[in-house]
Amino acid sequence: DHLAFQCKELNEALQKLFQAYDIDESGTVSFTEFVRLEIRHGLETGDLQRVLEAFPQISCADRNRTGVLQYSDFCKSRMRMLDSEAQTRKLKRVPTGEELAVLALGEAKRTIEERARMGCRYHIAIRKELKEIFEHWRISEDKGMSPIAWILGRADVKKKMGVPMSLKWMSEAAFTAAVGNKGMMVELDGFLRASFDYLEETYPSEAAAAALMLRQLRTYVESSPIPSTVKVDVFVLTALKPDFQLPSRARHDAQAYQRSAVFNLPTNLTLLEDLVSMLRLMLGIPSNKCLAVFGQLGDTLTRLTANNFKGQLERMALNEDPDSRQALFVKNVRLQPERLRLEPLRREEECLSLLHSATGSRWGFDWEVQILGKGLKAPPKLPWELSLSVGDSLVIRVPPTDSGMTLQIYMDMPGVLSSPVAQFVKKLGRSKSSKRTLKLQKAESEAGELKPQAPAGPAPAKRGRRTKPSAAQLAKSSTLRAANEDQLLVFVAQSEGSCTLFVEISWEHREEECTKMNSFGPSADASVARIGPLKVPVQKQSGKARAAMHWWNGFRWTGMQSSKRGPSGAASHRPQSASPQRARPSSAGKRPQSARR
Repeated sequence: DHLAFQCKELNEALQKLFQAYDIDESGTVSFTEFVRLEIRHGLETGDLQRVLEAFPQISCADRNRTGVLQYSDFCKSRMRMLDSEAQTRKLKRVPTGEELAVLALGEAKRTIEERARMGCRYHIAIRKELKEIFEHWRISEDKGMSPIAWILGRADVKKKMGVPMSLKWMSEAAFTAAVGNKGMMVELDGFLRASFDYLEETYPSEAAAAALMLRQLRTYVESSPIPSTVKVDVFVLTALKPDFQLPSRARHDAQAYQRSAVFNLPTNLTLLEDLVSMLRLMLGIPSNKCLAVFGQLGDTLTRLTANNFKGQLERMALNEDPDSRQALFVKNVRLQPERLRLEPLRREEECLSLLHSATGSRWGFDWEVQILGKGLKAPPKLPWELSLSVGDSLVIRVPPTDSGMTLQIYMDMPGVLSSPVAQFVKKLGRSKSSKRTLKLQKAESEAGELKPQAPAGPAPAKRGRRTKPSAAQLAKSSTLRAANEDQLLVFVAQSEGSCTLFVEISWEHREEECTKMNSFGPSADASVARIGPLKVPVQKQSGKARAAMHWWNGFRWTGMQSSKRGPSGAASHRPQSASPQRARPSSAGKRPQSARR
């Protein structure tokens, strides 16, 4: 037993054999590692005796019943095996240490080759490349990879190997799984585990190709310079779900924000999505949520977009004023649509035939009721179920085009409901133009009768045949008309099925102009809100369609839209409720049994 320690060549050969058996490089050979390799060796060489003796060998070597073999116990077990192998070769003398060293080196070589056939997780060259990449990616003063180092590593993979590999291997979900319960750092074992999961899925039987890819990536990472950093503070709203408010009524309160993190922002970032991923990982925001990021340099607030992100980061890097504030503000955190897709908004003039086919009832939602809660004493609710018939229409009243707010409509089945059509209707109450007309009429009556006078200048030329207006003229007329009219989004039920949609109203792009000078960050209210999501089943039309308009007042369906929206307004105007005999949504009455439970 002491021959292994007396002969230098044999000791070195046994160390290489021990390292080949130590798959996870823990310094010991576990029960699973030993038995797995022994069985594979026996099956590869056709030695059934070695397969059967795998369990007895480790049981005999593990005298302390720890489940692992130390180096000395492993050497004793392998020496008995090597001595037995030497005897099978019919040596008439006791094998020397040099001869046993040759046998041990041959066994180590076969073990390494067998591990390469077992897959990427057991490949020695792959483990070596991953460990070197990990050491280059992690920040020197950290024990593991921080969210910043992880996203920078993802950027390297994206530049060298492409976007698909970076999104699968170095995703935010992979970081969360690799961290486990170890705070916000990915240690080496977690990084290896996440990397092996990706490599085994991508290279199931091509370990050599995976090793070559990692070698190329490691060479690229080694040649990349260390980026400079800028120290920034990260602020988030203290309210988990801030209320939506109009731009003119938005609050600006420094107490509404709290400092959540301070980190060194790398100046070599080129994509805003990388910064957003860093913030999500540091703040614990799930990867299926989107958010808005505002950068503040001194007294200037800027909403970061894909176009201005790089320029804003360069200005922060060149800033030499130690007293100027450099901060990032995170707000408007919301779920990002996955199954739904963005639908374009069509003009009414382009869809006259579609609107003429809408001969049934119209079921409407008002953005001021659903988002602002205008006229309501309690938060509004969405109907439990909204069932339309073919020919009916879903109508959503949204802010006018001159309000400065943008619209985005997301749908999953545009064939069931039509794409949204922008329709303008006369506003409730007396418009400004009618009030101005009354003032002029009153002034004329007080001044006495006015005699008409001929207009100055030449007479206008006679017009010929009326031509079709151009697209620019249609857009101009729509803009002028929208000043005194409400804008409605009309979705016409076209075929049977089910469609899910929501409408997003935003004035994020106006945060900069609405922020007062020397104010602390953006507004304390949400600048993005959604109507929905609404799941709209469409059924076959039964009987003769009856055209009627029904509005959801936040709690039930009513037969008209009042100037006072909500339950209080509905009570004062006493509207007629939707008839239960005509395709009335089941939410208008009692809750479903499932909802009660």
